[in-house]
Amino acid sequence: MFKALALTIFLTCSARNETDQAMLDQASALVDKYCPQYEMPEIDYDQARKNLELSAGEDNIVYNALLQTAAAVQDGEMQDLVTALQESVRPVFAVRKATPLFMAFLLWIVWHFACWFICCPGCMRCCCCCCQRKWKFGRSVAFQLLLWVSFLFLAGLVIALSTLSTEEHQEIEMGIQGTGCFSARLVHDAVAGNPSMGFVGLLPAWNMLDALSQSLEPGSAFLEDVRGLLSATDELERAVNIVGDMLATLQSLLNDSQNQRPAGYLHNCAACEPLSTALAEVIRLFDEGVALALQQVRSEVNSQLDGDTLANLRRTVQQTKEPLETMKEQMLQQVGYFVSEADDGFQTATTSLVGESSVVYPSLLAVVLASCGVAILGILALLAYSLCHRGGEEPDPCCVCTCSASAMCTTYIFAGIMFFIGGILLLVTMVGGGVCLAMVDFDEQSGQTLLQSLGVPASDNVNMALRMADRCMSLKSEGNTTRNVADILEFPATSPSYPGEMSTARELLADLVASKIDETFLVLEEAMASQPLRLADNPILAQIRGYLGSVNFKAMYWPNPAEIQAHSTYKAMPPPYYVVSVLCQDLQLPDQLPSVLANAYVPGLNSMVVDGISTGSGPRMPGIFPAQDMTWNCPIRLEGDCADSNLPLRESCEASKAFLLERKLPLITLPIFRCRYIQLPGAPPGTKCNIENMYKENGTWINSCVHPNRTVTFFEQDCDISEFEENIQSFEMWLYKIFQYLDDTVVELLNQVATDLKAIVYGHLVDPVFSLLDGFDCSFMESFWKGLTDSLCFRSVSSFQVISSLYVWVASLSLPMVAVLYVAWRVSRDTTDAFADSSQTVVTRALVLKNELKRRATRRAAEGQNAASSSWAEAPAPAPAVAAVGPAEGLAPGAPVSPAQTVEARSAFSL
Repeated sequence: MFKALALTIFLTCSARNETDQAMLDQASALVDKYCPQYEMPEIDYDQARKNLELSAGEDNIVYNALLQTAAAVQDGEMQDLVTALQESVRPVFAVRKATPLFMAFLLWIVWHFACWFICCPGCMRCCCCCCQRKWKFGRSVAFQLLLWVSFLFLAGLVIALSTLSTEEHQEIEMGIQGTGCFSARLVHDAVAGNPSMGFVGLLPAWNMLDALSQSLEPGSAFLEDVRGLLSATDELERAVNIVGDMLATLQSLLNDSQNQRPAGYLHNCAACEPLSTALAEVIRLFDEGVALALQQVRSEVNSQLDGDTLANLRRTVQQTKEPLETMKEQMLQQVGYFVSEADDGFQTATTSLVGESSVVYPSLLAVVLASCGVAILGILALLAYSLCHRGGEEPDPCCVCTCSASAMCTTYIFAGIMFFIGGILLLVTMVGGGVCLAMVDFDEQSGQTLLQSLGVPASDNVNMALRMADRCMSLKSEGNTTRNVADILEFPATSPSYPGEMSTARELLADLVASKIDETFLVLEEAMASQPLRLADNPILAQIRGYLGSVNFKAMYWPNPAEIQAHSTYKAMPPPYYVVSVLCQDLQLPDQLPSVLANAYVPGLNSMVVDGISTGSGPRMPGIFPAQDMTWNCPIRLEGDCADSNLPLRESCEASKAFLLERKLPLITLPIFRCRYIQLPGAPPGTKCNIENMYKENGTWINSCVHPNRTVTFFEQDCDISEFEENIQSFEMWLYKIFQYLDDTVVELLNQVATDLKAIVYGHLVDPVFSLLDGFDCSFMESFWKGLTDSLCFRSVSSFQVISSLYVWVASLSLPMVAVLYVAWRVSRDTTDAFADSSQTVVTRALVLKNELKRRATRRAAEGQNAASSSWAEAPAPAPAVAAVGPAEGLAPGAPVSPAQTVEARSAFSL
């Protein structure tokens, strides 16, 4: 079952990859076809924008229909785009757009009901007999000049406007070529990538994320290699932990308030702060050293590739793949329309508009030739009229009326055709202009509106893909808006401390993972370049070890003068006693101590009690009691009567004696200090582990006091000053041992961490992530999108709008040309009919028909209904029509018809 599922997924991905590759191949072919020959001249954007707005309407009827459809979809209503478009069109706008087609339809109707009378002379006599007259002004120069000037002016405008339409051919062809070029480059570079423009490509990015996702799957070769190296170098963690904990413990002892200022005893540790300051230099050396940098690398890699952090990283990679896949699909579907060679693709649809098979220029040229032909026919008709019209003196030759009628009908048909073509182009450019305005003004909101109006579900991935398209391609995006896809993609924050907050892909992939790992390796490289590899023999460490080995803490606790002066009992004690330590004998401090203590003279308790204290150039300060008048066993027992004291004031004696018994001797005998020891691994709590027992055997350190989990633990206990001193001094040997252990471990494991682990982590995680993020700058899409909209909209659609407007004007100007030709034809036709033979006139035929009807009616009344049919059949043939009009009717054969008879005949004809 699993194999079948895997095979299905593989075949599906393979088919999808083949489809994507086919589209990319088509895009590459179009780039080679169009882009080398395409150079974009300047565009008058203001005028082109006006043309688009004129086509689509100032409110963009098409986009308003999209908004209305999207709103209906959001409300759960069913409404198609065509219905919304009908509801969005305003009457004025509809009339303006439909007028050319209406005029074409109207002219077509008029042609069937009127113009055929013009082409048929007999019908013209029947229709316009009332206009048959001899026009006298037809030969006047002014009249003919008016006809010529009017026609030539109108014909010139028609030809000029038709010729202007041919100039748009180049813009249309360049627009189609530019559309092919920029759309192909946009699809190819967006999907396949363009490293020179800083974009890795949606498809390579998806593949990189997919490979990264597979590397992060449990049990992957990458994770197994990392786990192996981390396990092989876990000794480094033991060494670093013990050194770090040992330094922290020593500093904690020196900074412990109970050790620095035992509560209630009015003494301060004179050595604690200088030793702590000196120890800080060793800690700095350790913190900046190679060992800690190595361990930080191990720790960071382990923390990022384990547990919840690894799961969050894997989920982030998966989440990042999905919108990239969606945007790639949208790019191939939407912009891919301009690249596809399918039957319904833009390239197939525009084969007749560009290239050798283009019909645009021949069609535009045909219109120019047609307008020239119409003009020539009109000129010939006017020329025949001017040369052959008789001005009512005699009938015009047949060529005058025939030429005028032919030119008039041809111009009439030409006007109807141009109204029809211009009307169709106006409707096409209305839709195209609306779509183009939506493309030019594209942003995330308009994209959502379009998808909703088309019924596309608004999923999170689709919305994120729209956000990417908005930031990457929209011409309305602000200049300071980031155009890196990694900063655009947002996902829920992985930290549970911030529910509902969003984080970008860069934050989740780089800032929280790859950057932290990279920073630790950079710190390691800097440490290896600037810090010594071994620290055990470093002068800074040797100095602090010298301090620790030579310090005598009984000589380091001195009274606090401020606290003594504030005490009601002890303030009477002489100030020279303020420098006395809790050591019994006087001590000259060694020069190995910090400079503030080195070679300092520290009086002991014996000097305070018996021997006295030197005050420098002044008199010597005597002890509290004479030796023979007291009992003194330092530091256990003091007995003496202040009446026998060496001090002149009993109050000073009492204060000094009380301070000695209550505040100094307890510091020596009572466990008022805090000591810290290493816990022996595996032993009961409180069992000390002595670092001095640590040794190296066959390259391996034994008795390192490190627990199996690679940690070191300590325990605290109360201690007296002697134990505290021993505890502090023992660190002198401990530090040397553990730093030797650390140095050996660093030398042994350096290459495995700094080289092998880095190669694996960078090869499978850090480099792919940074390459992806650095190659995610999609700002190039904006220039390609601008080139696409410039070519398709501001060139092609705008040019078609210009052509449609020109054609409507051509049609509109052709109608006055028809009127001019009609006047010439009318004058010639009426004059010719006025000279026609009366037997051939409408009036004569009407009188004949009237008399015949009267004769037949009389005969039928006489013979009766039964014989009407036979009598009619046997009756002799009627006389000629003219002869039938006898004297009774007032007409003689061949006699001219009087006006009264003409009126009577017309009345009969009308019946």
